[in-house]
Amino acid sequence: MKKVLEGGEGLSVTLGGVREILYSEAGKMKLNIGRRKGIFKMALETGTPLVPVLVYGENELYETAHTEWLDWLQEKLVPFALFIPIPTVKSCMNWLGLLHNPLKNPVQTVIGDEIPVEKKESVSEEEIAKLREKYFSGLRELYERTRPESYSKELEIV
Repeated sequence: MKKVLEGGEGLSVTLGGVREILYSEAGKMKLNIGRRKGIFKMALETGTPLVPVLVYGENELYETAHTEWLDWLQEKLVPFALFIPIPTVKSCMNWLGLLHNPLKNPVQTVIGDEIPVEKKESVSEEEIAKLREKYFSGLRELYERTRPESYSKELEIV
């Protein structure tokens, strides 16, 4: 990734991970990016601007089954970056329905304002933290401006 950026090309990176699947809930956006550092360090090392992007409607596409036992098992698998996404019957029917009909609710991507990043030869933890917070602020502002009425008022970053 760094080689691509240093070559003057851009790229798209989706922050998050396995745990975000556990947080997936219709009408709610909870992002598991609070501890991410690498992409911010790379942005500082290469002087690559960051652009906040949010996608609405993804959580409504795939509902996972939840039971006390299954939730316990999923939590035990997370440290190993594993997740067993067991769909509900409703999810299965929705996906099978896509063979014959388009989505009932669209998936919408919104793009925020570019966050300029100054290239640094040596990057400190403080600079990474500062850039992360700037990015998180950009995400929150974008959410406030574009949030569908059916979504919760708060964007959660964990």
